[in-house]
Amino acid sequence: MELYEAQAAVIQLYGQYTDALHRRDAEDWGATWCSDAVWQLPLVDKPGEPLLLEGREAIVGTWSAVMQGFPVVQHVPYAPVVKLDGETITARWTILEHLVSAEGEAHQVLGIYDDTHRVEDGALRYAKRVFNVLSRRPIAAEFETMPHPGKM
Repeated sequence: MELYEAQAAVIQLYGQYTDALHRRDAEDWGATWCSDAVWQLPLVDKPGEPLLLEGREAIVGTWSAVMQGFPVVQHVPYAPVVKLDGETITARWTILEHLVSAEGEAHQVLGIYDDTHRVEDGALRYAKRVFNVLSRRPIAAEFETMPHPGKM
């Protein structure tokens, strides 16, 4: 695989991930992960003690439960940097999220995802994702949301 092919595949994968996230489609979102994937996330209330999820089933189960507490999630990835080293594809994305909790608390989060990818069952998937928060701030919760147009 050439670098430009790796870049295109990584961008497509993140597009699928974000589209499924916005549609709240656990099956499609889960399909972006390897079966033995690892997802590391920071815990807001315990800095320095990340949450480590292992395996697609644990990742999707936790994501599904957490998403129920956030009626509004706007996830905007940008500025990808993709590296190819032999068969290993890594990427770094900057992420901007707007989150509104079920209690009406709204936050804007800026962070970095460091990803490692692997081909599994003929598709590029996430083997490991590590998310680091750069900033988090409260924002106005007056969001007017519209229905998602559905699966493409």
